[in-house]
Amino acid sequence: MDFPISLTLEQLQAMPKDALEELKKSFDGVPEETLPVCSRGLKGLVYERLGLVSEANEILLNLYHYHDQGVSLWTTVNEFRNTYGSKLPNSRLKILTNVTGGRVGLSLLANADTISFIAGSKLGRLNASVVSYNLWKDSFLDILGQLPAWWKPDYVLIFVTEVHSLPTGLEKSPYPVIGLPGDPWKFYKAFCDVKFFDAVMPAVECLCPAYQSIGNIKTWYTSNSGIQGYIPWQFANASPVHQNKEYDVVITGTLSSHFYRKRGQYVWRLLKLANQYKVFAGRMPTLEGGFDVMKQAKIVIHCPSIQGGVNLRPFEAVACGALLLHDEGDRSIEEFFEADKEVVLFNEANFEQKINYYLHHDAEREQIIQRATEKNRRYSDIVALMKNTLDMMQQSRIIVTSRPACALADDMKLNALGISSFYAKDYHLAASRFSEAIKMNEWNGKYYNNLAVCLMVLAFTTKQRNPMIESMLLLVNKKYTPTILSVFNLLSYYRFIQFNPELFLEISDKMAQDLQKNRVEMPAFAGDELFFYLDDSVDSMPESKVFVLELESLLNSFPDRGRQYQEGFLKTVLWRILEYKGDYYEKSGDNSHAIREYRAALEFCPRNEFVLEKLGKLCASAGRQEEAELYLTRLLQLSPFHENAHLWLSRIEWDKGEKGEIKERISYLLHVTGLKNQEQFKRIMDKVV
Repeated sequence: MDFPISLTLEQLQAMPKDALEELKKSFDGVPEETLPVCSRGLKGLVYERLGLVSEANEILLNLYHYHDQGVSLWTTVNEFRNTYGSKLPNSRLKILTNVTGGRVGLSLLANADTISFIAGSKLGRLNASVVSYNLWKDSFLDILGQLPAWWKPDYVLIFVTEVHSLPTGLEKSPYPVIGLPGDPWKFYKAFCDVKFFDAVMPAVECLCPAYQSIGNIKTWYTSNSGIQGYIPWQFANASPVHQNKEYDVVITGTLSSHFYRKRGQYVWRLLKLANQYKVFAGRMPTLEGGFDVMKQAKIVIHCPSIQGGVNLRPFEAVACGALLLHDEGDRSIEEFFEADKEVVLFNEANFEQKINYYLHHDAEREQIIQRATEKNRRYSDIVALMKNTLDMMQQSRIIVTSRPACALADDMKLNALGISSFYAKDYHLAASRFSEAIKMNEWNGKYYNNLAVCLMVLAFTTKQRNPMIESMLLLVNKKYTPTILSVFNLLSYYRFIQFNPELFLEISDKMAQDLQKNRVEMPAFAGDELFFYLDDSVDSMPESKVFVLELESLLNSFPDRGRQYQEGFLKTVLWRILEYKGDYYEKSGDNSHAIREYRAALEFCPRNEFVLEKLGKLCASAGRQEEAELYLTRLLQLSPFHENAHLWLSRIEWDKGEKGEIKERISYLLHVTGLKNQEQFKRIMDKVV
């Protein structure tokens, strides 16, 4: 019999029982192992439709072992279960989640029956497995009201990312709410979000104390296992691993970002070996291109970002048949691979030694690759990792607790939700939540500050000024107890939104003087207020990444509200104000004053690559070559692949006749793929050779 390749749920539902019985007989007459995977899925659905739940469940669960073939059926199976309400084995969890697809969604579907909730225009069920709700009007209890009467979640699993705003009323969930943070350096958002949870599983072990300190929240570290590991089916139909390796050593990924400072320094050292070995370094334009390069590598080097933790690259490198050399500064990798048997760890002292050794000992290298590949196949698959996570949730007996948000007044809850929406870049919703908080409590100046910041971001991006911004910030700073943030935001307003140089200089000079002389006695930052800055680089705004990183690090230590915390916080605000002043003078053409302010900022943040870049450029244009060379050299020590620094430094070295210095530096850059100024570097080398 020719089995149908696919049937919709509607077609299956419309089938009379005798037709289903005939279809079952046809399936039973063929050994299951000879059936195509899609037909096995259909067989399981037929069994379940006939009420043979136990047999159907066994058939359908087996689909999850065929990742490269059966994955397309997982959503259908989940939809079928939720449509017909079959009685499922107790071992299979029911999860309500804010994720609808992707790697995380697929790994959940393989281990649990899920229903997702997504923000939309109105409340209702899009289908059996997805509930749509209006973030502005509907609460989490409204979402629960849309679930099938027979379907009650065991857990609510919230993936804390920068793109999701939390629904109101989440703290009232009768089911345990568990958070899985995505990007650890979005801690501002997580700091507010986790107040609505019973438990949280941070991706980086060092963040556990910070989460635990927020309130009565159970915290455990699992390497963020729900979203880690490579995807086996991603490699199933890809080009095979190359037997004759083109490259000795490969390192691919972002090199220039301040989040990868340590990686860039290792790559610079690697390029010094390019005369001995065939090296590939740089960023491929596509994910598939990166895979293909790693398949041609004997060794792949991985150095995590400064946030630490395990990400996908190590698993992908092993799947590509390469020896994984991993920075031992972050030991998370040892939770997956055994050192010296499945992964080789390196440090600053033995980096080159480890590369040399394993390139000259082929047998040892291949043994480690083989053991790592076997481990990768059976353990690091996202489906298995999610199962481990869900098992741990059950074993830990997560229950509904007194969530920190339950102790907050309604206006404070709205403020926390508003901050969450702000960091999700849902500025209009954030502004609405802050406005509602003000209606409930008009005496809390922080709410006015936060609303003003929302309107500032909207004004900056839409170029539409709002007269309410200034009035609210002035209200905070005159009527209520001002905080360092509200003063800083007023300064930002006069500099970037409503340009007023007199007021800008007046406020910035007073703030800088007060901060430098320790005359500021203001409440410590508690994570419930907003700073004005933009995540994305804009020509008229100074770079915010180092500033945000400093604030994130401080917030991690927030519970320790001692003098050291307060001094660190005030110092961060101080150098940012000095940088603001430098930017103002530079735009005004007063380079002498700009250099003075940038220098002062650098004293309080010596590793600020953006201030070093500005100083190097300004000093070079002012003819202060020795000073410019000093700043550019320091910049390249932090960020070896800073292309503008190399170009400016090359001009200085050329004027000094130091062609050997140029030749040594620029020759390394020619080995890096994906640089913007590659042609310029080639022309420089043509001149000095």
